[in-house]
Amino acid sequence: SIPAHEREQEHGHAAEVLAAAGAPPAQVAAQVLFAPPESVEGAVSALRDAARRAAAEGGLESAATYLQRALGEPLDRNERGELLVELAAAEFALGSPSVVERLREAVSILPDTLRRGAAYLELARALFFWSPDQRDAVGTLETALAEPGLDDELRLHLESELIANAIRIPGLHAEARRRLESIDVDAGKGPGARLILGIKSWHESTLGVNLERCVGHAEQALSMVLEEERSWSYWSAVYTLMFADRFPTAFRVVDSVIADASKSGAAFNFSGALMLRAMLAKGMGS
Repeated sequence: SIPAHEREQEHGHAAEVLAAAGAPPAQVAAQVLFAPPESVEGAVSALRDAARRAAAEGGLESAATYLQRALGEPLDRNERGELLVELAAAEFALGSPSVVERLREAVSILPDTLRRGAAYLELARALFFWSPDQRDAVGTLETALAEPGLDDELRLHLESELIANAIRIPGLHAEARRRLESIDVDAGKGPGARLILGIKSWHESTLGVNLERCVGHAEQALSMVLEEERSWSYWSAVYTLMFADRFPTAFRVVDSVIADASKSGAAFNFSGALMLRAMLAKGMGS
């Protein structure tokens, strides 16, 4: 049989031949996976390209495998940080708790303030699911908000996620509601604004505020939500619609998430949306 080190070198040679011949990234990356680090020129680029294509086709496990291998190559701080964020996105969608450590490393090495702030946002979302203490997510967002150089849209997004997390924690609930009531936004000001409107709709519904106003906030929050914005925090607006017996609108939102998650292979999002759909069906009596 061929010795392991020779076999690895052959995989590296095959990757270079395929790349020179213009082969699809997945074919090149399949050889790089088994080649030694630093043996293939352009290995990181080929692996990242293959990962993006795999993710777009619903192959999140393959995407994660490519990105894990890319981390074995020599990288500067920025490139490693970006790779960690990309890998974390795939692992989050797959429901893997390793996403927490990926993002913790990313925020510690990313040099750009805005990219670091966005990574903090994703880390807080991961901590909500996988940390035994939900205050960890709030603390992470407070750290991010203390960073200088954040733009207004990112700052509002971080603030909205902080409120969404804190409002569910008994010791932080009152302060979170106070912060929520002090913010006035419209849906066109980005994902943070839409998230605030969704939380406001739920908050006001629990206070018995005018029903149509609550529903209006919920519908505004959900009407412009992009696929990449969707997180558990937006479900507060769906709950508002469910409590208001606006089931058709709620079903449309949830069904679109289920369809997207099914197409992309995002098992974690798929299972969460199915659970909410079951709640809607029960609420309708079906």
